[in-house]
Amino acid sequence: MKRVLLKILKRLFGLTVVGLFITLAYCSVLRQMETPSYDEIIADTNVSQSSSLKDAAIVSRQSAVKVMSLNPETMNISGASGTYVTLDDRYFILTVAHGLKTDCDFVRIVLDKGMGLENHRECHKIIEVDVFSDYAIIEVEKINDLSPVHILSKRLTRDDWIHTLAPLTNLVYTGYPNDLGPVTIGGKVMGYSVENHIFMHSYGWAGASGSGVFNTDGQLVGHVMAILMGETAHGISVLEDVVVVVPLFKIDWSVVYHR
Repeated sequence: MKRVLLKILKRLFGLTVVGLFITLAYCSVLRQMETPSYDEIIADTNVSQSSSLKDAAIVSRQSAVKVMSLNPETMNISGASGTYVTLDDRYFILTVAHGLKTDCDFVRIVLDKGMGLENHRECHKIIEVDVFSDYAIIEVEKINDLSPVHILSKRLTRDDWIHTLAPLTNLVYTGYPNDLGPVTIGGKVMGYSVENHIFMHSYGWAGASGSGVFNTDGQLVGHVMAILMGETAHGISVLEDVVVVVPLFKIDWSVVYHR
């Protein structure tokens, strides 16, 4: 009798295991047929597996912010992009100087993932606004929702710069052109100017200024400053596919230690 019961139990157990696997497989098939959620699609790590810029794009996406600045006289709001960085256990936003108010009370750092302006951080202190090289350094409290770029550990060597600035080198940035985004855009080095500016064949528009630009190794190499204007027989035209980048070595980080 015991043997018969054991055989029945074994068969029931086997059927249960088979049924469990069939159920799991069925649920998996159903899940694969579902439409992915918005959060899954816009996840910072959801970058094309086949792209040589995949790792750099993730670093870019995990450190990108929107910088909003209010002019209290005109009540106009200007928008730019920025990169969340860290130096000596302090946290900063690297962005452009143009359009930025020098009063922290009128500056907000927005973590905009397409959900509007609700998720923002205060400006703690404006460390530097350099209108000549067109960059600004804004100190902020630690932002747990982002991954900061470590300025010292990710610093480029002389050989790194030579390779990074070579024509046809792949670069990537994440920003908010035309207040759209965050969007991640690739490009290639097309030239270098005597004013120490990188010309990148990519795409840019108002709002992308300040976006951190990264090489394939995920090193921060500079930030978007502008797009070029060209003169034609029909007048002035915007060259939105020629992006001007300020290289990182033009940023004077020593000011951080004195303010």
